[in-house]
Amino acid sequence: MKELKMILSLSSLLTLTLLGLLVTVPQVSAATGLVCIANSSVNPSSCPSSPPSLSAPVGSSITLAVNIQGSDSLNGFDIAVQVDPSVLQPLNITVANSVVHDPRLIVAQSTDSSTGIARLAIVAEGYIIAGPVTGNLFNILYKVLSSTKGTAIVFQTGCSGTSVPSTCVTVVNGNTVDPEMVQTATFGGTATPDFTIAANPLSQTVQQGSSAKSAITVASLNGFSGTVNFSLPAMCLAIGCPSWSISPSSVFVASGGTAQATLTFTTSSNTPAMIFNVTVTGTSGSLSHSVTVSFKVVQAPTPDFSMSANPASQNVQQGSTATSMIVVTSINGFSGTVNLSSSAPPLCPSCPTWSLSPRNVTLPSGGSATSTLTFSTTTGSPTTTFVVNVTGTNGNLSHSTTSSFTIVAALTPGTVCIAPASSTSCPSTPLMAQGTVGGQLSVAVNVQNSPALNGFDILVLTNPSVLRPVSDSLNGTVLQNVFV
Repeated sequence: MKELKMILSLSSLLTLTLLGLLVTVPQVSAATGLVCIANSSVNPSSCPSSPPSLSAPVGSSITLAVNIQGSDSLNGFDIAVQVDPSVLQPLNITVANSVVHDPRLIVAQSTDSSTGIARLAIVAEGYIIAGPVTGNLFNILYKVLSSTKGTAIVFQTGCSGTSVPSTCVTVVNGNTVDPEMVQTATFGGTATPDFTIAANPLSQTVQQGSSAKSAITVASLNGFSGTVNFSLPAMCLAIGCPSWSISPSSVFVASGGTAQATLTFTTSSNTPAMIFNVTVTGTSGSLSHSVTVSFKVVQAPTPDFSMSANPASQNVQQGSTATSMIVVTSINGFSGTVNLSSSAPPLCPSCPTWSLSPRNVTLPSGGSATSTLTFSTTTGSPTTTFVVNVTGTNGNLSHSTTSSFTIVAALTPGTVCIAPASSTSCPSTPLMAQGTVGGQLSVAVNVQNSPALNGFDILVLTNPSVLRPVSDSLNGTVLQNVFV
């Protein structure tokens, strides 16, 4: 019942958003109300003067009412009722006659035939039922399974921060917990102290080579208190058989309380892929109850690796080199050395060449490693695309990736020159400029046969004892919309 406090938070949230009330730390007021178990046909909306003793024939059904009487104002509750599941089987919960009417939000609603617990958590949306409140909270439909022994019909214990200390009954008014008293009932005569045993989860999937756990919970019924000893079925002794154990091997259950142990199921890499059922039996004196947990063993995924190239394609100028990173990545826990090889370069005088370094990489489980593919061209390499295939192998595992290189013609460098001021091209020989002392000399900085450009950064140097720069100008520049 770890979810019990959820209704407090949720009801506070609804109060805040729907009623505009200030949310504060819940405070408990004076005890006023009574939450009870009643026969729905006798006391459909009130509490009987004393705890009722109920009966019904085996195979029939009986409806019990969970009622409230004389309570403070409320707008929600979270209540769990417990019976001996070998006597009464909870089937469903109904709220047709509940004092918490529509609009309402059902936060939790469950009936568990293995533990005998029926639980309902509900919150009124946008209103509060003004106290004193008397009426039905909800009804529980049970199927009668036994007439040879009785059961107490009680509220589950072991919860904190509730309306009744250590009892799973919580009634709230906005952000306040209403204090309540409780009244229980009995069914079928004298209720024999007993216990229930349950597992969570009841079934699960386990990969070969892994282990799984299930929580085994023993709960007191009808005031049972004592030590419950666990036993498990014998394990097979063949190679690959799974093993199982429970810890602790016994638990002490206090009256109205619970205790827990852990069932551990362990497989090996060659455990057969099938379902194994492990029955956990709890005994205390003449009392004995069991629960069966199913473990489905599935084949573990094969360790493997993948390969990729980054970049997977690129251009390279004639006479230049380019590199691509070959990335090898572990999959499904693969670890080991991957040997790398590449397709052979073509054999011609100007054809490109390529190489890998290193030619083997070591992968940790879940990790990755890299090798560098270097692609080299000459000035005469043909302008076409070359696809290099890189293969990695480890035992019978083999994977490949490709990296493509498109050789493009090398760009002819342009010329930046000092030219006469009136010129827009470069002279065939270096400019020999002349001037008079004290006069001014203008020259042009030109570019000729350059590849496309959209900017430049040029520094012109002179001997300051001969020529001292006075100014510069962008008049006539090849660039448009210049930003300096």
